[in-house]
Order: sequence, then C-alpha cells, then structure tokens
Amino acid sequence: MHTLILLLTLIAVNIIGCFIGWLATESKYRIVEYIPMLNFKPFNCKPCFTFHTIWIIQVDIAIIIGSWAYGIVGIIIAFITFFCLWFINKNEVQP
Repeated sequence: MHTLILLLTLIAVNIIGCFIGWLATESKYRIVEYIPMLNFKPFNCKPCFTFHTIWIIQVDIAIIIGSWAYGIVGIIIAFITFFCLWFINKNEVQP
C-alpha cells in the first residue's frame, strides 16, 4: 500500500508540474508577460520550467517523507518528462 501511495504521488506531481509548466509558459498567465525581467530560460521554455518545477516538488516531498529513493526516482521522472516535452517541442511546426 505504501508503494502504491508513493507511485500515485509521483504521477500526481508529474501531472501538476506539467500543468504548471504549461500555465507559466504558454497560457494567458505567462510569467514573462507580468515580470518582463524573467524573459530567459527556464521561465520562457516549457520543457525547462516543467523540469525545474517537477524536480523541486519531488525533492521537497522526498525530504518531507525522508526517502532518498523517492527523491532519486522523482528526479529521473523529471528528466524523462523534460526529454519528452523537448522532443515534442522540437518536432512541432511553428507558423
């Protein structure tokens, strides 16, 4: 049961991180629209911002629950998410 809860937490943090990454870089609530001095990576790059959001949240949860393994797996999941988003954005046709 404990493993299932940790797995669901990993998945939930990944989904929330992807949503926050989209919200902060591609929606009408873009960070750089409100704070122009943040117009650099990772704040204007969806894969970068999502990666940093996910790994920070995963490490915070790992510290709270006291699990090094959770933190390492969380960082690996953040890297996998980054490379998936980077690959999708790289192959996207820009108008």
